[in-house]
This record gives sequence, structure tokens and C-alpha cells, in this order.
Amino acid sequence: ALPDIASTFASTTKYSWVATAYLLTSAMIMPVAGRWTDLAGAKKPLLTAFGVFTLGSLLCGLAPSMDMLILARAFQGVGGGAMLAVGTAAIGLMFEGPKRTKMFALLAAFSGIAAALGPLIGGLLTEYVSWRWIFFINFPLGIGAFIGLSRNLQEEVVPKDERMDWGGAILC
Repeated sequence: ALPDIASTFASTTKYSWVATAYLLTSAMIMPVAGRWTDLAGAKKPLLTAFGVFTLGSLLCGLAPSMDMLILARAFQGVGGGAMLAVGTAAIGLMFEGPKRTKMFALLAAFSGIAAALGPLIGGLLTEYVSWRWIFFINFPLGIGAFIGLSRNLQEEVVPKDERMDWGGAILC
């Protein structure tokens, strides 16, 4: 989709930042999201991550310029990185023994399916609809996941007498 995006905005000098902004922010948020999950349990961080990613997807699809798309992708990356970290941690927190192994196997299987089908679906959307739909498609899926998680994810959070090390997180 990047060549179509660059063509839409007549910008060939910044288009690599569309991917880079996402990767940078997702990598930066992972340790923070993981620690938040350690302190607060998985439900709030996971719902927040889905909300940020979904809103970021909508903002990407609506972006009126390359600069706004890059900012929206950075925002989306915060949600995406947090989803990855918190989703993985949630499995570790919520399941034990053989059940945990099965859940990690399911996560790996779905990740593999997404890696195989994502570029195909993205290419089809870009070719036959618009590059904007590679982002818009995440909106209804994200809303559905948010609703499903908020209704069905049950956990018992044990309050901890620890706090987030914001200084360390910022320096990280």
C-alpha cells in the first residue's frame, strides 16, 4: 500500500515513516504495557490497547496528509505494541500448565495465519477499494474485540503495593 499512499499524498520522501512510526512506538510501549499488566491485571491494559489501536486505525484511514498519517500510525503503534505485550502476558497470568501451552499455541497459530493472510487481504483492499481500507477494516474488528473482551474477560486482580517506575520507562 505504501506506493499508493505516497502517490495519494505526492510524498516520496516521508512514506517510509508510515511503517517506521508504528514500529518505533510499538517497541517503546511494550515494556510499559507489560509492567502495567503486572500491576493491574490484564483486562484494563488490554481494553486500553484495543481502544488505542482501533482509534489509531480509524485516524490512519481518515488522514488528510502524510504527516497526519505518520502521527496516526505512531498512535496506532502504541495500541498495537501494547496488545502484543499484554495479550502475551494475559495468557501467562490467566492459564496454568497444559492449558497455558494450548493458549500460546493458539496465539502462535493465529499470528501465523494473520501474517499469511494480512498482506493478501491488504493487497486486495488496496487494489480494488482504497489503501485507506487497510486501516478501516480494523475498526469494526477492533470494536467487536473490545466488546467481546469487556464482556468475557474475567480475572481476579490482586492489588500490589508496587508502582510504575515512570522515570525508568521514559529513559528506556
